[in-house]
Amino acid sequence: FYKMQYEDRLRRLCRYVPGGLPRTILDVGAGYGDFLRFMHRCGWSTQGLEPARHAYLQIKDRKALGISHGGVEDLPKMRFKRASIVTINNVLEHVRDPRLVLEMIRSRFLTRKGVLCVIVPNDFSVLQDILMKSVLKDNVGKHHYWVTPLEHLNYWSYGMMGRFLIKCGYRILGSSGDFPMEIFP
Repeated sequence: FYKMQYEDRLRRLCRYVPGGLPRTILDVGAGYGDFLRFMHRCGWSTQGLEPARHAYLQIKDRKALGISHGGVEDLPKMRFKRASIVTINNVLEHVRDPRLVLEMIRSRFLTRKGVLCVIVPNDFSVLQDILMKSVLKDNVGKHHYWVTPLEHLNYWSYGMMGRFLIKCGYRILGSSGDFPMEIFP
């Protein structure tokens, strides 16, 4: 499943990366390194940041993949090189100041004409609304089951994310969804 997902993501990203840019990627929120490992096997120069110590320690090839341990608050002191693609995967919903994070990525880590790929949960979606009005209508305790106030400080919909990225100086090249959690209430 993940290999297909990563192949699809790479195919979409390559549509937007101008020819002539180096094949370099920085993954903020690298998890267990699976996406960077895939990109490395595809010939990309990889680097990443993972805040969860347990995940970071599980990455046996972290040195080869260029993965460092730290949170987004550590980005200013990291010595990452600029990358043609920066992915920020399931991170923005957890940070206090997502604008600061995106501005720092643009100014310090993304090459000119590089591509930012933001992956966040698609909250308050049409599918969630339908689910609450049908399957969960009699179970009020499950309404807004995806809201986790101690972990998620920010919630995004397609429209909210698009407007936010534009305010942060980015241009929207495309958007897509990848996994509807709503089918597993």
